[in-house]
Amino acid sequence: MSEPAVSESAPSSPAIPTSSPSIAGTTTVSPSDIAEVRESIVGALAALDSFRATYVNRSYRAHPDGTISDDITTTTTVTWMGDGRVWFEGGNATWGSFDPSTGALMRQFIGPDGADHYQRTDGRSYGLSALFGHEPVTDASFSDASTVETVDFLDRPAWKIDAIHPLPQSSPEIIVDTATGLTVALEDVFHETDGTTTHLDSKFSSLETGVDLPAEFPGVFPEGVVIEEPRVPTADSSGMGLPEAAATFGRPFYAPADLPATAKIRASSFVNAPQDPVTVVHGVNIAIPIGFTWASVAISDVVTADQPPTNSSVPVEPTAPGVLSGGALAGQSYEARDTEIHLVYSGLDITIVAGTLDIAMELANSMVLVPL
Repeated sequence: MSEPAVSESAPSSPAIPTSSPSIAGTTTVSPSDIAEVRESIVGALAALDSFRATYVNRSYRAHPDGTISDDITTTTTVTWMGDGRVWFEGGNATWGSFDPSTGALMRQFIGPDGADHYQRTDGRSYGLSALFGHEPVTDASFSDASTVETVDFLDRPAWKIDAIHPLPQSSPEIIVDTATGLTVALEDVFHETDGTTTHLDSKFSSLETGVDLPAEFPGVFPEGVVIEEPRVPTADSSGMGLPEAAATFGRPFYAPADLPATAKIRASSFVNAPQDPVTVVHGVNIAIPIGFTWASVAISDVVTADQPPTNSSVPVEPTAPGVLSGGALAGQSYEARDTEIHLVYSGLDITIVAGTLDIAMELANSMVLVPL
């Protein structure tokens, strides 16, 4: 089957040339700078709102006698949005999509019988990256013992990372685009006990950013066809609004200003009876999408069961290691560790975690009071 053309979309940044990927100009990064590389990757992902890439994915098995088997190459063009929506074409799929608001992964594809199949299943239980070749968004959790080199890939600056894998039979190597933080290539070899090796070689052959989904997203199946549904999709629960969270929490609390509509807010209040004295635990958790990363704000308040929540305690005096400079908590002291900011104010325990400390600090300095 010929490769489907990518659907027309709104104007976007120029596409990288679709010539074969190349690596050039390697320079090894000092181990002392690896933490900075990780932070740069996450920061780039946080600033990215969308991308379109063409995956070329090859997998095969190499046997001790020199023969090759199960040699398969697929090409798929994927449009991926920061809010989790995905559209793809290629491989055995005429088209496919994932919509996190419904949880539905929809595909029209050619099955082993050579006929068209139509499938709607739960995309949350399905590894989307397995459809294309490799996961383009990672948490940059490779260790300081990894080898990192600066390279050029697709005529763009990138990092080549020989990651230390927890499984000794695996030896992955990834390439990360410095401008976007996306993993643009992965090579991995799995070693079997009989000497056979399974190889995965997945890479982008083109990349563009600032793109839109095609107008037909999320797609519609033709009328009258049989739709396969292996698993019922589960919708993405958006949680609750801030006023409802305050009512459940039982008292005013603080939250970052200008939360996006895609933020997920949850609150709880329950009696922790086994403890002595008996306590009522109140909590609010806010998950905030930032580009292709997430930040979280956790607020908790633990009081005795016969003592109502109060917001009248004396503010904490500013002390080292840091003092917030903006928002409703300006002047309050905090502690920072890695990408986390923690403070206690007015009986509230507040923890903010983001992809980078700068993002966490920006959220902390934007806090506003959510009234009861």
